Amino acid sequence: MNSITVGPSQNLSAFQAPRPRGYNAGVRDPTPSELDDLLALAVSAAEDAGRFAWEARGMPWGGTPADGVRTKANPRDLVTEVDELSEARLRRLLAPSGIPVFGEEGGADRRVGEWIEAERLWIVDPIDGTANFVHGLPHFGVALALLARGRPLLGVLHDPNAGETIWAVRGRGCHLRASVDAPGGPAASAAQRVHVDDRPLAEALVGASLPSTEAERERNAQAILEVVRACRNIRVLGSAATQLAYVALGRLSASWDVRLSPWDMAAGWLMVEEAGGVVTDVRGEPFSLRQRTIVAANPRVHGELLALLGRFVRA
Repeated sequence: MNSITVGPSQNLSAFQAPRPRGYNAGVRDPTPSELDDLLALAVSAAEDAGRFAWEARGMPWGGTPADGVRTKANPRDLVTEVDELSEARLRRLLAPSGIPVFGEEGGADRRVGEWIEAERLWIVDPIDGTANFVHGLPHFGVALALLARGRPLLGVLHDPNAGETIWAVRGRGCHLRASVDAPGGPAASAAQRVHVDDRPLAEALVGASLPSTEAERERNAQAILEVVRACRNIRVLGSAATQLAYVALGRLSASWDVRLSPWDMAAGWLMVEEAGGVVTDVRGEPFSLRQRTIVAANPRVHGELLALLGRFVRA
């Protein structure tokens, strides 16, 4: 797949009209052509929202409500006006599909237990890595996925800082391309299929996180100390979606994150699997978006990493 275009003759809502919450019957799977168009729509929306966030990155965020930054569950859990405006753009841009949108900043839409098993659902994270964005660190992106009964059909991450777009479609692999108008990245390039690496744990860079809640933060810090003794080094990028995508790209050999939400994991879950990696919970059980902990790795590293994490990380 070297190009993505939306066919003007396609009616994106043909296979899915908006329905009330809890609909379950009579929805057929999208045809390959419809899925192509939905992928094109998703890539276009993610890149548009990414450009918007990138252009807003220089605003004088000062960490107070007056400067457009607020806290959510705790002082480490941030949201900005740009998150909310970016999500509004995504909702508008995805609307032609006729598929409901579940967003991190969507307020009344935060009924994950009611929505997650819907026949079709867009799930979006308008800025994954908000704390990085606020502090001027170039590790944030726009992540979105199209779910079918809780499993991703396609996933997209646009990194406006690197000028890269990564996407995966179930059964079609994972791909990377430089954006056509990347503001800070390389020149435009054709899409390339990507794969996880094959490094052993001793040679691996491993992604990790430091959750915002105190108890999980302490346990995960202990897990980091355990894992870093066995691998080349640890990277904590502050963007779960980016770390998962980097596993798919072979830049990281593994990544684990705790206390995440579905919008943090949906796109990256599919990317890692389509790139040949393994994704489970911390117990090694099959992953689902109802879980809060994710372990993603190349097949060579995954089992060893689970064994190291088991003493410290809870499912």
